[in-house]
Amino acid sequence: MDDLVDRDAPQLSFKITHYTDATLLATTFSHCTWDVSGALGFMKALQLVLDGREDEVPPMLGASSDMLAEVAGLHERGLQEDVQLKQMMSHRSGDEKECVHRSPQPILEERLIGIPMDTLKRLRSLVIAEDGDEDTWMTYQPDELFVALVVQQIARASPTPRSINMMNILNARLVVPSLSKARGVYTQNMVLLAPNKLSPNTTAGGLGPIAVSQRACIGGFTTQANIARSLRTFLGAIQAGVDTTALTSSDDDAAPLLINNLVRFTNELDIDLSSAVLRQGEGSATRNNALGTVDFCYLTIKNPYDMMRITTLGAYDGTACWMFGELPARAWELLQETLDELGQ
Repeated sequence: MDDLVDRDAPQLSFKITHYTDATLLATTFSHCTWDVSGALGFMKALQLVLDGREDEVPPMLGASSDMLAEVAGLHERGLQEDVQLKQMMSHRSGDEKECVHRSPQPILEERLIGIPMDTLKRLRSLVIAEDGDEDTWMTYQPDELFVALVVQQIARASPTPRSINMMNILNARLVVPSLSKARGVYTQNMVLLAPNKLSPNTTAGGLGPIAVSQRACIGGFTTQANIARSLRTFLGAIQAGVDTTALTSSDDDAAPLLINNLVRFTNELDIDLSSAVLRQGEGSATRNNALGTVDFCYLTIKNPYDMMRITTLGAYDGTACWMFGELPARAWELLQETLDELGQ
């Protein structure tokens, strides 16, 4: 934000690097400009321009007014006092006694791993083996079960049982009907947070209870009242100058975890830039993407928070899942061991 305001830095920039058999396209944008949904919408619009279909380019939305504030205003009437915001305000004032008794956070290690989608699909067999309810677990997607697996390994890596405060990042465009029906690309961040606190008993158990809790949390959050409450909390925190990471604070010794599951957002994307290809490079037997389509995408977002974080991405051909983030080294080790066993 300082660069944008004080140094007039561009809100959007590209860097294109050509090789004999590949082209790298790096896109840099501020998260206040748009989120992943907006960035992908922009890339689709770029394809339309390259194809000579400018008349099909969708309009830009949200540039002159805050769409999320409007949504919150429509449903604020009748909401009770914002207890969560009051709690965040109290944490800002600083309770030294509480801070002293909190367990120190483990040293976090940043990694990037790739997992074949066929391996993740085998997670269904694990949860079916837990309770035999095949009909239920066949409705769960591999990325849902993978997030549960990561949480399970984090709990196993902790030397003592601890609750985990999971902060699920959701996109308002997917859960607010008035936004999902709008035609256009939103030029603002549409991110919402859905908190889900898991007890030590839940995280220390099987994958099933974790996955069920996550689905119930996200499903319950999509009601208009809960969406408005979340928006009011965050907008109120911003106006009051409160660090929104205080949402992960609690009265106990829970470990905060930020989760950004983008697998279904980024899996098998319909983006084709082949109109920009002037000449084709050397052929390769290992090539798995069509001309003008993406073979690999890596999203880099610096973690400004002193907390665990994971981001999951899909693959453009739907054959893999990518995950990067910051976790304790032991959690990474346990996760890799489990994935290796699944892949055998």
